[in-house]
Amino acid sequence: EAYRDFTKSFIEEYPGSFAALISLYQYVSPQEPVLDIGRDFNWFKMVDEALSIKYPTSEPVVELNKTVALVKEQNQLLTIGKTAPEIALPDTGGHTILLSSVKGEYVLVDFWASWCEECKQNNERLMPLYKRYKELGLNVYQVSLDKSKTSWEQYLRQDSIPWVQVSDLKFWGSPVVNAYNIKAIPANFLMKGNRTIIKANLFGSQLEEELNQLFENDKNE
Repeated sequence: EAYRDFTKSFIEEYPGSFAALISLYQYVSPQEPVLDIGRDFNWFKMVDEALSIKYPTSEPVVELNKTVALVKEQNQLLTIGKTAPEIALPDTGGHTILLSSVKGEYVLVDFWASWCEECKQNNERLMPLYKRYKELGLNVYQVSLDKSKTSWEQYLRQDSIPWVQVSDLKFWGSPVVNAYNIKAIPANFLMKGNRTIIKANLFGSQLEEELNQLFENDKNE
C-alpha cells in the first residue's frame, strides 16, 4: 500500500514523463499490479492527458490513450444509478444462479479468486459485516475468477464461506469480466436489490461505513 501511494505521488508530480507511464504498469507480483486501471483510473487518465499533449504520436502514448478511452466508455455503462448487467453463472454444484434471483435489500457483487491473497483478506473482513447485516437485508453474490475447481472448492470449505458463490472457471476469459469492466481483483459493486448500482470498490472500513449509513437511513425512514 505504501508503494502504491508513492507511485501515485510520483505520477501527480511528473504526469508528463515516460517514467510515469512506466510506473502505471509495475507489478508487486505476477498477478498483482501496483496500480490497476479499474481502481486507479484517475492516475492513468492523468498520465494520458499529460503525455498526449507532449508526445501525441508516440506509440506507447497512443496505446495508453486507446486504453483510457475504452475504460472510460465501459465505465459509463457501470456508473452510479445505472442497472448492473445480469449474471448467470454456476455454483459449485453446477446449478446456474442468476444475480437477479438473489434476494436482499442490498446486494454486494464481489469479484475474487482463491489465488488472490488480497481477495482472501477481503473475505475475512467481509465475514463479520455479512453476519451483522444479513438479517437486515444484505446479501453477497461472489464471482470467482478461478480456473481450478479444486482450489476454489477447497478454499470455500476451509473458510466456510456462507454467501452465494459462482464461477465458470474461465479465469480472466470469463464474459462477466468484460461485462463488469474488471481490470483487477478484488473488485465489487454495492447495489440495491433491483441491481441499481450505489457504490463501487468499497472495502474494509469504507464498506462498513457505507453499510452503516444505508441501514441507519433505512431504519429512520
